[in-house]
Amino acid sequence: MELNDIVSQVKESNNWKSESRIVGEAGEYYIKNNIKCVRCNDTNFEKCKTNEQSKDLICISCNQKFQVKAKNATQKQVNNIKNQNKFKTIGGEYSTTLKNINEQIDYLIILYEKQSYKNYKYFIC
Repeated sequence: MELNDIVSQVKESNNWKSESRIVGEAGEYYIKNNIKCVRCNDTNFEKCKTNEQSKDLICISCNQKFQVKAKNATQKQVNNIKNQNKFKTIGGEYSTTLKNINEQIDYLIILYEKQSYKNYKYFIC
């Protein structure tokens, strides 16, 4: 299932107005069902409760925790991120970010470009 389809399902099943929240939630479901764990190469993710602090997915096979970040970006911004190997994000307070580093929580990044109301072009980094 494509991310666009999942975005539509999340919109229909929630009363959320924030497009970034909708796309973020859809991204978590997309990764859970389509992406292999970067640690053990298995496809055995469990989705954490919505708004659970600092983690969105857990790989059942290796117990690695992941936080998913979704960010709207143009193709030019995506190319710059790839070329510079740098990504800036917001959404976490300083002490929580340090805790994540100490607990070795990995980040999965989804960069998406909204092309129309129901059409997103996306890149998973």
